[in-house]
Amino acid sequence: MKLSIVTLTFNNFDELRYTRLSIPENYPEVESVIVNGGRCQKTEKFLHENHQGTFISDPDKGISDGFNKGIALASGKYVMLLNSGDILLEPSYLDYAISYLDQNPEIAFCHADIYFLHPEKGRVYHKPKGRFPGMPYNHQGMVVRKSVYEQVGGFSLEYRFTMDLDWVCRATALGMKGHYYPKAVVEMDGNGVSTTQEGLSMIEAMKVSLKNKSIGGLSGFVELSIVILKIYTKRFLVRLGLYKINKPEINTLE
Repeated sequence: MKLSIVTLTFNNFDELRYTRLSIPENYPEVESVIVNGGRCQKTEKFLHENHQGTFISDPDKGISDGFNKGIALASGKYVMLLNSGDILLEPSYLDYAISYLDQNPEIAFCHADIYFLHPEKGRVYHKPKGRFPGMPYNHQGMVVRKSVYEQVGGFSLEYRFTMDLDWVCRATALGMKGHYYPKAVVEMDGNGVSTTQEGLSMIEAMKVSLKNKSIGGLSGFVELSIVILKIYTKRFLVRLGLYKINKPEINTLE
C-alpha cells in the first residue's frame, strides 16, 4: 500500500459511514485503517461485515492514543488522518500527494486547505496559518510519510485537544518541510471536542505553543489570550441570556 487513511471513531457510526463513503474503494494503493474506541454495535457490525481494510476495536486513552494505534497499524508508505465525520472532497488529491512525495523524497508531507463546518459561522474555508499561534497546516489535509512519524515521534498523550499542534511544532523544530496544495480537499466535521471544548482547547494551545517556544513572541501570546478571553466572555453572556447562538443550515457538500 502507498497510502493509509487512519480514521478514529467513538460511538458515532453515522459520521464514520459518511467518511468511509467519501473515500473511493477503487484506489488499489489506498487502505482504510479504522480505530474504534467505543462500544457501538452498528460500528462493530460494519467493521466485521463490510469494512474493506484494517481495523482495531479497543478502548483508548484519548485521541492521541487512537492516532498512534492507527499509525502503527498502517501499512502504507504515507499516512492521512481523516476522522469520522470528516469528508474527503478531492479524491484526486490522494493521487497527487502520492505522486509528489514519490518524486520528492526531501519533502516530509503534503498539506492542503479544508472546509470547516463551524456550528455558528457555517461552512468556513480554512487556509493554513502563516505563523504560530495556530496550526500552520490543516492536519486533516496532511499526507505524511510514515517514516516522519518514526522520526518525530507519535502524538503526545499529554494533550486532549491540540496534540496535532504539538506534533507540528516538533516536526517543524526538526526541519521537516511540507508541500502546499492550494485547494480544499477535506470538509471537517465541526462537532469534535476541539470545538465543543473550544475554551479548553485554546488554553491547551497556549501551553503547547509556550512549551515548544512557538507562541510567536509577545504579540502571539497577546493574540491567543484575546481569543481565549472572547470565548469565555461569549460563554458567560450565553448563560446570562444576553447572547444567542444561531446554528446555520449547512449544506455539507456542494
